[in-house]
Amino acid sequence: MKRSLAIFCTIVCFLSAGSLSSSPLKKRVGEIKYVSQQSFYINLGTAQGLSAGDTLMVKRNNRAIAKLVVANISRLSASCKWLSGSKNIKQGDRVELFVRVATPEPEEVIQKSQPSRWDRNGASTTQKKSSTSSRRRRSSINRVKGRMSLQSLWLADRSGSGLGYSQLGLRSKLRVQRVLGTPFELRLRWRSRAYNRNRTAGSLSAANEWTHNVYEVGLVYENRESPFEFGFGRILAREIRGLGYIDGGTFSMRVRGPWRLGVAGGTQPNQQNSGFQTSIQKFGLFLNFEKGDYQTKRVSSTVAFSGAYHGGETSREFLYFQNNFTAGSTFSLYQTVEMDINRGWKTNHGEDTIRLTNFFLSGRYSPKNFVSFSLSYDARKPIRIYETRSIPDSLFDETTRKGMHAGVNLRLPYRMRLSGNFGVRFRSGQRDNVISASSALSVRQIFNTWASVNARFSYFSTMFSKGYRPNVSVRLPLTRGLSVTLSGGSYIYDTGGKTTSNNWVEAEGYYRINRRLFASFGYRTFVNSNFDSGRLFLETGIVF
Repeated sequence: MKRSLAIFCTIVCFLSAGSLSSSPLKKRVGEIKYVSQQSFYINLGTAQGLSAGDTLMVKRNNRAIAKLVVANISRLSASCKWLSGSKNIKQGDRVELFVRVATPEPEEVIQKSQPSRWDRNGASTTQKKSSTSSRRRRSSINRVKGRMSLQSLWLADRSGSGLGYSQLGLRSKLRVQRVLGTPFELRLRWRSRAYNRNRTAGSLSAANEWTHNVYEVGLVYENRESPFEFGFGRILAREIRGLGYIDGGTFSMRVRGPWRLGVAGGTQPNQQNSGFQTSIQKFGLFLNFEKGDYQTKRVSSTVAFSGAYHGGETSREFLYFQNNFTAGSTFSLYQTVEMDINRGWKTNHGEDTIRLTNFFLSGRYSPKNFVSFSLSYDARKPIRIYETRSIPDSLFDETTRKGMHAGVNLRLPYRMRLSGNFGVRFRSGQRDNVISASSALSVRQIFNTWASVNARFSYFSTMFSKGYRPNVSVRLPLTRGLSVTLSGGSYIYDTGGKTTSNNWVEAEGYYRINRRLFASFGYRTFVNSNFDSGRLFLETGIVF
């Protein structure tokens, strides 16, 4: 396809030699204005002759360090994706490319204006481009990223309980960029499953059923260099984490420098089947400050108010505070806290008018590139809402996650990695604390091949039982695009002096048919266990 397009362009250039001779190449120079986790924003746009799909050279001290490709573009700015070279691109680095500048043509041969474009202020502009730029722009319309797959699962129950079943499913997670040539992005995430059960375990499930779950479907416009951002559909308001998914919309605008003010509102999707409902309304208002980039130093802070209402009755209202600081790859700190504002039935239920809830703090420190340490404190707990107002306090507070967690990660010679984690969840009264620990060792590219070995051991202890979970896996590349992973492990539980073990072995395979198509399989069987069964999994799909 690319070769055919090149031949076609060569013929067109030959037939239009006179026109092209008057369309010289001109160098455009800009700089990196902002760096996010996934994109690099520059101060060049369609006004300087850029088009989506253009490749830019990144230079530092007059030395080329990387290449970027233009993903989304407006009149005076564009967002780019990393293409090759160093990923340590910083704010202020220089970007360069050559564009063809079309000379004015006689009025009688000037073509009609191209479809409207969007500038930084969201205004529609028209730009007259050369035929080469027009073809390149059309090729960037409706660019699809993500994956779709068809899955099949069979579970054969050999224990005699008759709980075997089969499942056929379709799963998709897609992003359609530059929808119809606009800077909008369409986000889709859904899953459909058809069940065929030998026997139902309760009244909540049917022997044969077909379920559809639409988790996300929204049209969004995100550009940190733009004065505004917005989205509508079933979307997630990223600045207000406690709001969750809503069927509605969100809008934010830059009020001054790095400050952004935004609002979000809509209804809450049904949490059981992801269906649309109108009984629960949600609303949020936030102020965000963001400055710096992930390669050097970055600070992000958000203060927000969020409310959920059940048919006019207040379900929950709270203030949300979030702070995030990163210093390159050396240090990062993340903190969130919520402050509930209680009134109505909540104060009648014994709640304080103002209550500090859901505090979380985590940090990571990497003094050298081969070692990193992490430490977190989690004081999050379930919050009473309108639906859970009748649950007894003793049962409701039992699920609190208050505790600490620490970890270390080491990169050893010969492509080995060793990690360890330890956590404790504090319990009130005379009850024992919940302890969890794990360690893992991985070795990659054994004997300079893509073979790898992973071993993991985890442990937990509660007031009722103790458990051990060892497992090991070996990944073997067989041919180009085909690899097989063999693994095995155990679930060992000690409850009241009685030890129960479930041992399993599994074989998995992955085959990359071509650049887009793939297929995978997996078979797990339990050996010498209480749950004697076998499970077969097949999947085939396409990657965009």
